Order: sequence, then structure tokens, then C-alpha cells
Amino acid sequence: MSYYIKLIMICTVLVNFVFGDDNLMKNHTYTFVFDGKVIVENKNIKNIEVYKRKIDEFYYSFSLDKQSSKKLESITKKENFGKTIDVYMDGKIVLSPHIINNIKNGNIEINSGYDFLGNEIIPNHTMLENEVDRKYRDIVLSSDISENTIKKCDNFISTYKNINDVRVQENILDAYFYKATITHILGNKEDALKAYSEAVDIFDKSNLYFANEQNSQAMFEKAFLLFELSRYNEALKVYEDFLLKFENAKNPRWRVKVIYAINNRAIILDKLGRENEAIEAYKTLIDRHKNPIGKYEIDEVIFATISKMELDLILGNSMDIHDYQRIKSLSKKSNNIEMMALNDMFCILNNAKSSTQDKEIKQWLIKYKNIKYKDWSFDELEEWTNHEQDNNQYIKKYIAIFKMHLHRP
Repeated sequence: MSYYIKLIMICTVLVNFVFGDDNLMKNHTYTFVFDGKVIVENKNIKNIEVYKRKIDEFYYSFSLDKQSSKKLESITKKENFGKTIDVYMDGKIVLSPHIINNIKNGNIEINSGYDFLGNEIIPNHTMLENEVDRKYRDIVLSSDISENTIKKCDNFISTYKNINDVRVQENILDAYFYKATITHILGNKEDALKAYSEAVDIFDKSNLYFANEQNSQAMFEKAFLLFELSRYNEALKVYEDFLLKFENAKNPRWRVKVIYAINNRAIILDKLGRENEAIEAYKTLIDRHKNPIGKYEIDEVIFATISKMELDLILGNSMDIHDYQRIKSLSKKSNNIEMMALNDMFCILNNAKSSTQDKEIKQWLIKYKNIKYKDWSFDELEEWTNHEQDNNQYIKKYIAIFKMHLHRP
């Protein structure tokens, strides 16, 4: 399998976005422009949800159609980090957010200090609260992706962190996460890890509900960096701490993050050689989400099931026909041909333990001749066949065939 930790990409506020509900979408024209080219128009926006998170802040969640999702993914790659996307409303530019991460699947969540029509909210703050808010906005809106921005965040935090005011403390929390995000983008993993750890510690001590969201994202980023640094036990601990905090949260906003965390925990358990515990983690996810909602959940359940099938094969467990049927059904529902191919591959390998599968291999090669995988690895399967004396030569031969046809050159 591919040890690919599922990361919920950074979607924090580096700048403010403007969007409205369905009625306002009908009455206004929204356009996203990058490098002089239109990448998103009203017709590309499939769904928008708008709600308030703080007294003076709206939160927007929107999804794009397939065409614009691909455009957004292609332009938000690492080489474009720091560049901007211009957002127009009714032909007038309202915002120019920096690109800070690769956005896949066209699902984005962004917060804003603007109302539905792009008017800046001026709440009934004290003079000090307005000053703090303005200075934080100045950092976000005028700073670039650089060490200088990190210093500005540090100065901002040290100046105002001891002020006992809800709105001021919200800005302080934002500044901690913003600093960690910038450090992450700049590519210094150890410094970014320290920044996320600092943010998590601060969020843990805060009694503001707002801190929970920032905390969950900071924990994900911290765990991801620990995994990249091969510090697997530490990464596992962060995911387990996350699940203790949020697994039973009633707010549906944590549902997808919890799913990711369970899968990521299982991946690390497998990496650490704790395969039976990994299988139990995958089972937990599969049992809880027998009827997954939306593409994210479907893909995660498929991933968990296919990973469980691989571990069952390697450990000599009997193949669960329900796993095969589940992947077949969900892959068809999400039109995931790659997972269909993997599903049939594991069925063939399982049957090869007792009989030849030459006929089935030929049929597989015809059915999936154009399939090329991006993220799957055969390392575990090959290690298994090299160390297991009981494996017959058919399995080794079939794995070599699958590897040749599934891998990109």
C-alpha cells in the first residue's frame, strides 16, 4: 500500500473571502482570476454554506464543479505558493488571497470579516479591540510569505497576549496559527513543527470555542510533519490525542477530520509493525460509516477497506467477501476505477493461494489495461513474498504483473 498520510490542507485565513448564500448568488456575479485567466465563475459553484463563527466574522464553505476543481488544483501547486488569486464581485475586485496550499477536490472553507455583500463589519468594539483587530489585519493583508511575517506575528503576540478580552484573544489565536502556517510554507519542517506545537499548547489552554477549530487543524499539521520526519510514535500520539478530543464531538464539522484521523492512525500502526491493531482501526472506520456521505467519506471508507484487505492477505487471514462487495459498490458509486482494479487484484491474489489465476489475470488486464496508479506502492506485498516461504510462485508472478501495469513509470 502507499503510506500516504491524509492531510486536511491548510485553509486558514491568510486573507478574507467574500461569498453569499444562494439568493445572493443569483443576484451577484463572482469571478476568480489567476494570472489574467478566469478559473471560477458562478456556474462553477455547486454549493455554498454561510454561517457565523465569531461576532464579527462569517465563515464560508463552498464546492466547485469538476472542471474548476481541476483548474484550482493545477494552479495551487507549490511553485505558485505566495502568488494571489483575484476575487471579483460584480466586476469589481474585492480580495486577492495568497495561495498557501494545493487545493484538491474543489472543497474550500474560508472565513471573512465581511458580510454577504462585501461590506466590512464594524462591530461595537472598544478602541483597544479595534486597534488590535486592525493591526492583525494589517499583518495578514500586507505581509508576504517570509521570515519577516513570522517576526510580525511574534511581535503582535508578545504585545497583546496578556489582554483579557475575547475578541483580542481570538486575534492572538489566529496569529499563532498564521505564524505556524507561514513557517510550514517556507519549508523548514523542524521550525514549523515547533510553531504548530506552540499553537496546540496555546489552543489547549484557551476556553474559547473558536480555539477548537484551530486546535484540530494545528494537530493535523503537526502529525503530518512528524510522519514526514519519520517520527511515527509521536505522530501516532498526536492522532490519538485528536481522537480523544474530537471523535465524539456532536458538531458535524469534525466528522471528516475524525475519519481522516482514524485512517492516518491505522497507516502509522501498520508502519510500526502493529498490523493487527491497524486492521482493528480500519474495521472501526468501516463499521461506523457503512453508508458514507459524499465523496470524501466514500473515498476514505474505500481506502480503509482496501488497506484492510491487503493486511488480511499478508497476515494469512481469510478474505472477507463483504470487504470485496463494499469496495465494488462504493467504487461504482464514486466512479473510482482505480479502486475497482485494486479490489479485483486482491481477490485474485487471495484465490492464488490455492489455485492458478492465469485466466483471471488475462481478464483483469483487458478490463483495466489503461489503469495507472499514482499513489499505490507494492513494497509491503513484495516484502511479504520475499520473506514468506509458503508463498507459491504464482503469487510472486501475479504481483510482478500487477506492479508493471499499475505503476506509472
